[in-house]
Amino acid sequence: MPPPNPLASLLARLHGHVVGDRQVVVVDYPTRWRRLWDEARPHPELAALLATGRERYRAQLERLAELAPFLTRIPADGAPPGEPVWVSPYLPGLDGLALYGLVAEHAPRRYVEVGSGSSTRFVRRAIADHGLPTRIVSIDPNPRAEIDAICDEVHRSPLEDVDRGSSRSSPATSSSSTARTAACPART
Repeated sequence: MPPPNPLASLLARLHGHVVGDRQVVVVDYPTRWRRLWDEARPHPELAALLATGRERYRAQLERLAELAPFLTRIPADGAPPGEPVWVSPYLPGLDGLALYGLVAEHAPRRYVEVGSGSSTRFVRRAIADHGLPTRIVSIDPNPRAEIDAICDEVHRSPLEDVDRGSSRSSPATSSSSTARTAACPART
């Protein structure tokens, strides 16, 4: 029997959104599933790349698992406004988990988010759960949710229109939906 998958175990402990050893993923387009690679035949370049960070990934997963007492209080869905949920059409649960964990671990003074919504809720929850001094700066001309109430500073305009001279919105701590976690380690 293969060793337990630490990621599947972590997800199962967090909220039970795992079927067997697979995470449930909802997509908004038709798919045609076919297996190209698997554990017996991994993609060679990707497997080599992932192998170089295996111990780092394991250590990060172990640190995330330590947060389970906090994370299990986040509901699957139906949370009050401003609170995160695991099942969201905008943010996969694993992304929310990583974001919460990185903010909790690195405790940045400022978290600048370009594009606000579900991810902002996970960050606010990490701040509240761990008593962090982190301030959330939201840059989004039209956020999907009522986010202003959980942000410390809001810019309801496109990023290119935000005053770059402002010390409160330095691009050095910016993040986006594709590079969201890059902001977490910055302690500016």
